[in-house]
Amino acid sequence: MHMSDEIYKGPRLTYLDVAEDEVFMAAPDTSIAEIARTMVAYWIDSIFIVDKDEHILGIVTDGVILNLVSKEKDLKSLVAGDVMATPVYCVKANETVVPWEKLKETFSKKHNRVNRVAIIDDGDKLIGVLNTNFLKKIGRFSRSFDISLKKKET
Repeated sequence: MHMSDEIYKGPRLTYLDVAEDEVFMAAPDTSIAEIARTMVAYWIDSIFIVDKDEHILGIVTDGVILNLVSKEKDLKSLVAGDVMATPVYCVKANETVVPWEKLKETFSKKHNRVNRVAIIDDGDKLIGVLNTNFLKKIGRFSRSFDISLKKKET
């Protein structure tokens, strides 16, 4: 037996392991004013738009809202389904985190400004969100190390 065959290869980090704690979701008929109030109240920059089964339809980001304001759109008459951005990039929760360079290949070249990746279960239900800046930081280590994260005790 070669020495390399004896090296233990434990479980790798999965996307659910690195998911952000809270996922904010809204129905497509939620007003943009309510979306904006929620963003301000919780200091978040995006809300996923989902159907009644929590399948992803799109995403509303602070950038989408700022774009509407800059075009002097009447936000009172708009709902999330009118302005949500699509497609929303997704990864399966139980898939192993791959290096950022590899994951990036799955994104369309014309959508190279992706900042959030949705984490979905086997039924395509939204269960988490991943900030790609965080993924970029850990992605380079995922090739060589098993990474274990735990919540900081306060």
